[in-house]
Amino acid sequence: MQTRTLSSLLSFVLLLTGCAVGVTHQLDTAVPAVRTTGNQNTFVVSTQDRRPYVLSGKKPETFVGLSRGGFGNPFDVNTASGNALATDISKAIASALLTQGVHVDIVVLSPRDSEPAALEKLSASKNKAVLVTISEWKSDTMYTVSLHYDLTVAIVGTDGRISARKRVFGSEEVTGSSWNPLEISRQAVPPALKRKLEELLGAPEIVSEL
Repeated sequence: MQTRTLSSLLSFVLLLTGCAVGVTHQLDTAVPAVRTTGNQNTFVVSTQDRRPYVLSGKKPETFVGLSRGGFGNPFDVNTASGNALATDISKAIASALLTQGVHVDIVVLSPRDSEPAALEKLSASKNKAVLVTISEWKSDTMYTVSLHYDLTVAIVGTDGRISARKRVFGSEEVTGSSWNPLEISRQAVPPALKRKLEELLGAPEIVSEL
């Protein structure tokens, strides 16, 4: 009986570990609800990944979190699209703005672009730009799903100057299930990103500039 119990426990741990490998999050479809003033026909959208572990090269730009096996051993979670997290966020915001009837151009920034260099690239189109900076975005899943985030949105004028800025940051438990937390993370993290983007883009100081 003890041998059978031990065997069942080991099988369960191996199952947890196996399931923790290869988890992805579909974040490019986390399209936020946005409002615009209707005064702008074209927007530039850009997202810059400034997470320290991306800048150092320890993690790829597709990294979005960790899933842990039965012993707590971590495995990387990446974007389901295979694109950089910054690209997924830009696409989600672009999709949101398109519903408002405006044209959108996406500008790709390197994580290593300085702020002046980034602003110069964005102002080259002579259109207002929505710039999101990712200082942190990481989910961590074992028995529950926790989320660590630090996102900033800035509106960049045609002159390359920032006219409005809003930041959201913190750590929170998104949801959890001791039976299938990894599947819960797939279901819960994309809506969490949508809510954070709505919090950023729905701030009065940002809405007045859109």
